Amino acid sequence: MKELLQTITSTYNNYRGTGKLLALFLVSVLIICLLNSHGRPGSGNDDPKVSPLLFLLSPISGIAYALTRIYKKMHGLLYTAVGCVCIVLVIILGGGWIFASDDYYIADNRLHIKQEYIDVFDALLQEESGTIRICATPDLSSFMKIYSPRFEVMYERPVNADASVYKGDIRAVYDQMSTSTPDVAMVVKLLGNNGYDHILYDRNDTYWNLPLEEFGYELILQVGDYSIYRYARTEQTE
Repeated sequence: MKELLQTITSTYNNYRGTGKLLALFLVSVLIICLLNSHGRPGSGNDDPKVSPLLFLLSPISGIAYALTRIYKKMHGLLYTAVGCVCIVLVIILGGGWIFASDDYYIADNRLHIKQEYIDVFDALLQEESGTIRICATPDLSSFMKIYSPRFEVMYERPVNADASVYKGDIRAVYDQMSTSTPDVAMVVKLLGNNGYDHILYDRNDTYWNLPLEEFGYELILQVGDYSIYRYARTEQTE
């Protein structure tokens, strides 16, 4: 239940910006319905009636159409007042902004890598010596090889997220590490077969179905929300 709530919270935080667009679309549908209801034959209103359901295919078009219809009715005080009230309600109740100040940060390095990633990489480079053969979630793995030649990653994030470029064990591990609940038995077996002995992931986004310790791994570093495990046994996991 805890993992489910964390996933729901994370999803809401990632997509809360769409709330204003959804609210604006619903208001636009209401406006179109109201305008259609006043378009009776012989009433002097020759505007065509368009079903709001048509705009389910393109919500942006529905919003634009509703605003255009309102503009044509601006000579009426009632429509002007309704339009202003709707705009205010959308701004107040529509959800978070799509672009918030929290989404931006000042890079402290010339590579423009998130500082939280840099902290993890630096800690791991100080902890270990020589080449570090590691499997990380795709978002982290993409920056590791750029940051230091000592990192030997199993994969990077493919262009346009097209995982078809990966085959066999690499594709299987990539698919598992791209989900929130990887199959730990499959992952550690394939990593052992390919000689990768480190695992890095965000513990708030990744929930193993079994503890990594049961497969011979030990936690060597915890940096913020990121956990780094190293294979501790001398024999390979079957």
